Amino acid sequence: MTSIQEGIQAKKVSEIRHLMNMGNLSEAFLRCQKFVDKYPQIHTGWYLMGLVAEQQGDLHAAEVAWETTLLVKPEDALTHFKLGMLLQSQGPTDRSLKHLQAARAFAPEESVYTRTLARVHMMLGHNEDLIIYARALLEQNPKDGDAFFLLGAGLQLSGKYADAELALKQASEYDPSHVSAAFQLGLVQLERQELSEAVSSFERTLQVSQGQGVQASWLARVWALLGRAYQLQGQVGPAAEAWQSALKLWPDGLACTGLSLQLPAVYQKAEDIPTWRQNFITGLETLEAKAREISTPLGEHLLPPFDLSLMGQADLALKQRVGSFYQSYLSDKTEPTGSQKNSLTVIWLGISALWEPALMALVKALNPLLPVTVLTSEANLAERLLKAGLTVQPVPYLRENIKQALLYSKPDHLLYLDLRNPLAYSLALEKLAPVQSVLCLQPESSGLNTLDYFFSAAALEPAQAEAQYSETLVKLKNWPILPSLPALPAWKSKRDLRLTELGTIYLCPVESNKIHPDFDPVLQAILEKDRKAFLYFLYREGDVAHTYLQQRLQERLGARADKAKFVSWAHTEELLQYLHRADVVLDTPYSGGRSMIGWAMGLGVPVISLEGPAQQSRWGSSLNKALGHPEFNADSLEKYPGIACTHASAGPQRVILKASLTERYSQLWNPSQAAQEIVAFLSPKPADQNAAAPTETDQDEEQG
Repeated sequence: MTSIQEGIQAKKVSEIRHLMNMGNLSEAFLRCQKFVDKYPQIHTGWYLMGLVAEQQGDLHAAEVAWETTLLVKPEDALTHFKLGMLLQSQGPTDRSLKHLQAARAFAPEESVYTRTLARVHMMLGHNEDLIIYARALLEQNPKDGDAFFLLGAGLQLSGKYADAELALKQASEYDPSHVSAAFQLGLVQLERQELSEAVSSFERTLQVSQGQGVQASWLARVWALLGRAYQLQGQVGPAAEAWQSALKLWPDGLACTGLSLQLPAVYQKAEDIPTWRQNFITGLETLEAKAREISTPLGEHLLPPFDLSLMGQADLALKQRVGSFYQSYLSDKTEPTGSQKNSLTVIWLGISALWEPALMALVKALNPLLPVTVLTSEANLAERLLKAGLTVQPVPYLRENIKQALLYSKPDHLLYLDLRNPLAYSLALEKLAPVQSVLCLQPESSGLNTLDYFFSAAALEPAQAEAQYSETLVKLKNWPILPSLPALPAWKSKRDLRLTELGTIYLCPVESNKIHPDFDPVLQAILEKDRKAFLYFLYREGDVAHTYLQQRLQERLGARADKAKFVSWAHTEELLQYLHRADVVLDTPYSGGRSMIGWAMGLGVPVISLEGPAQQSRWGSSLNKALGHPEFNADSLEKYPGIACTHASAGPQRVILKASLTERYSQLWNPSQAAQEIVAFLSPKPADQNAAAPTETDQDEEQG
């Protein structure tokens, strides 16, 4: 080709580019057609034709033009990149990825190609490839803030949260205005329960996002997560303000579940509780109407509906409705076959350490009867279970990882210990084993149609209790589980524990968000009946949610408010010390206690409990009857103060009562018998028995 011909071609290309810059796309496209007709072997003409077609919105023509460009010049990195991005915009495919990889292969020095590949892999969830390309960027520029962000995202997807946090901090250091890095850092810190740090990161995200044209819906998500971090810290007021900000930015989005689902402490006044339920329903209706416009809520941050039950506001129909809403996001229907070996996998996620001794005893009793595997995301717990001789499957705290682990291991039976953990509830939304059950550590029905059985005790359930469950209620003769006392410490004096030495100690050990406003008049009446009475409320060290209850009681008790004391505890021994020194323990109405209530009884302390249809959690009243002390139960809130004051008074009979309670409680639960009954129910029945298996203790009645 002569220099004159090259000059003519360059001039024509320049004219086409000028027309494109002027916005005259029709004329530019005609010039491109003439150019490729005359010079079909020159790749530039085909490339420009693709650019013009893309700007005109004719994506098919652009695709054809760029494919032709690559036929003429297969090593053209820019065309590979443009074609890959075009295909990517229509949905990620192997073909689009192939062209993006080719662009990088032909021009590895161009960081934009490597960066784009990293972002595509991040979108696809390919954590290993994402990490590889992020590290390649850092080799080119060790101070690339965006590359550190991509590396942090990849490490987070891999479940390496500590390494992810370090990378994301580097990203923010090298690029302080990187909004996504600040936000992702907050997510990782929230995952690791580094709540103060998460609050700072989300606040910084909001600060650096100003003036960057960030979408309101995205900002709403930041505000919603900031509220979540505040709530987990116990800072209910700031949490409410954050969620209100989210609602203002995106009223129809997922953030509207904030006040509805997450904030029981805001509604601690009696007149506000119906408002809480109504806000919950309004939020749910909005989500149902907008379900396809928001990102999936499934995962470890999903919000179960059970907090409403603490105030008696969640009936079975509402729980079923919430479950159906979340299930609408399931991408496919799993149909597990099991291993046909009668194997059992126990899901142990987010369980209070107070229950560990009892659960360990139950699982150890189950293990000789059928193959048991415990699935958990807690490394320290997994180590203790292994030392106890149990089979353990450690998994990252990610829904998809756990789901795939279950589908691979094919258990015949899946037993959830408790569904109040968001990730456990999220897993239970679909069938991951042929038979799925939940233990009565879960205080109420799940409302999920994927769970077959709810293992409870006949002593715990009233007549016609089946109507309150979406699962088949299995009322065992034995208690499936009871809180077991750990090793007892050397007892401290009341003075050492900062307790009154002269007055009577009425101890309420349950979490403050379980104390319904209807209980306030009961507490007031106790102080009026017993002038020596002091009310003690326990809260975990570092938690500040109790301050809302404290304020409420100050308004209610007036001059006697100084008799309501709030004491923190940090570890099990402290909790045992306070329970041991109580004259009487007060169980709360509607949503009563369980582990602490059981420990108090095991220590020989009377527990006053409410019984009746309004009582959602019946552990206190049921245990009192099982221990032979129904006189500790009140059938109405009006009778509660008198019963509490009667049994709080010290006397010679107190020593006898203490010894009797301690002995009887120690004999009440036998893990081996409970395990045998559970396994007998789950074991395959003979083929000739077509009738449904009895689900309660009427087996004895049939034999009689």
